[in-house]
Amino acid sequence: MDLVFFVLLVGALVLVHELGHFVAARAFGVKVLTFSLGFGPALLRIRGRETTYQLGLLPFGGFVRLLQQPERRDEAVLPPEEAARTYESRSILQRALIALAGPTMNVLVPLFLFFAVFLEPGRQLAPNVGVVVAGSPAEGLLRPGDRVLSIDGREVFTFAEVQARIAAGAGRKLAFTVARSVEGQAGEQVVTVAVTPRSVSETRELGVVAVVGRLGIGPAPLAAAIGVYGPGSPAHRAGLRTFDVITHVGGVATPRFVDLERRLRDNRGVAVPVNYLRPRVLPFPAEAPLLDLAVHEPGVAMLAPEPSDGTTELDGLRRAGIESTDLYLASVPEGSSEWLAGLRPGDRVRTLDGAQVLSWNALVEDLIAGGDRTRELGFARDGRAMTGLLRVRKEEWTDPGGEHVERFVFRSTHWAPTLPAPLIDEPAPVRRAARMAVRETVHVVRFIATSAVNLVQGKLTVRSLSGPLSIYDVAGRAGARGTRDFLWVMALISINLGILNLLPIPTLDGGQLLYLAFERVAGRPIPIRVREVLSFVGLLFLLAIMAIALRNDLLQRRS
Repeated sequence: MDLVFFVLLVGALVLVHELGHFVAARAFGVKVLTFSLGFGPALLRIRGRETTYQLGLLPFGGFVRLLQQPERRDEAVLPPEEAARTYESRSILQRALIALAGPTMNVLVPLFLFFAVFLEPGRQLAPNVGVVVAGSPAEGLLRPGDRVLSIDGREVFTFAEVQARIAAGAGRKLAFTVARSVEGQAGEQVVTVAVTPRSVSETRELGVVAVVGRLGIGPAPLAAAIGVYGPGSPAHRAGLRTFDVITHVGGVATPRFVDLERRLRDNRGVAVPVNYLRPRVLPFPAEAPLLDLAVHEPGVAMLAPEPSDGTTELDGLRRAGIESTDLYLASVPEGSSEWLAGLRPGDRVRTLDGAQVLSWNALVEDLIAGGDRTRELGFARDGRAMTGLLRVRKEEWTDPGGEHVERFVFRSTHWAPTLPAPLIDEPAPVRRAARMAVRETVHVVRFIATSAVNLVQGKLTVRSLSGPLSIYDVAGRAGARGTRDFLWVMALISINLGILNLLPIPTLDGGQLLYLAFERVAGRPIPIRVREVLSFVGLLFLLAIMAIALRNDLLQRRS
């Protein structure tokens, strides 16, 4: 079956490419002599009214042979009605469009392939604000539980659309219209707030840097997992510990952290029963450390927050000595830079270089952005303030594509569990599929074009090239997984084929465009002898590339 999928994949892409040249040539009145799928001896030949359609033995390409003016004196002169339908009789622009038609089809057809992939009924994340990160641009403006109705007057139906608008609005004030539940009131209030996403530079594949907007909101609400200030706090005295998950306060369920906040907000120091789940790690044998596994054991504590006048919204939590687990370390690998700085599981991060740390994500971003600079980290252990000097480790490796990768890493993790975000039926599947198809096509085009530039600049090695054996394997695996995967792979390889054909190499469409550019500037076509030499050199270059790609395929199969 792998062979069937391979022939189907390559045949379809070659058909699309050559059909582009064929249709463009016929549209401009150029006579097409031969339309061939495959090279070599013809396995099947059908003669049309003026075009011969054939199927070649080798399915690695194809060609469209157009009627051309004789270039040698010993060749017969075409009759006038035929001479008017030659390739050379058309303008430079029309000939360029004929050359571009094949690669263009290879880029346009994936739009329909991706559309078919994304066009399926499914469930999407609702446009709800589940969590607001401390210190983020959204803090104090958006609230957990807000349901986003529109951004800058444009309706949004899923959280993915909310994320896309935020990413595109870096550094620009956005008007969020949200439906907000108000405690003690029936129904929802519609509120409009102005929020400005923070501009963040993201390094993507192959070193591409993009500036995107970040607001600090997420779709999944935080579970009621708690961090406990220290031994002197009411929560600690009651027997609660960091990473306990509160399930009920006074018999009322508190699945979300915001529910816990509300239950303790109005407490004036009255002891209430608190039900919790405490994780207990189950050790694995040292010789087989497969994973970290914990079970949650139930417990009940009587919690009495300190008396207060209730002046702040988070007053109940603070008086109880409770906060989110966001800045508490859940794991610190032994031997890591964080371990050497003195950090241990359960520590609470407080400052970085003297500045207060507001969220885990901000901490990690700041550390990674600082590179190998030595940083002073302030943290607390059992309520005692401590400091340590930290320099994040740089790791280097060569990825499967042969690219040398360097990255600073912060290995420690926190534990801030979330609840499942609410899902809704896809409200506009056709619109979503079309939008995703365009986005994915643009992403793949940018990725392949960047890869080609990096290969020329030496940032990627020739070991990243793949050949027919890799395509054979990929086609077989994708076909075995189903139609969606096969269409996805077909779209990727189609775009790859289209862009590579635009490279300025003789015998490729990009080489033809180069010839036409010379003709436009010089006022005359390149001499036939020069074109023959260039075509021979271009063919040798392509054969060398194919040999390298085939060698890479064989080495990969052996490894």
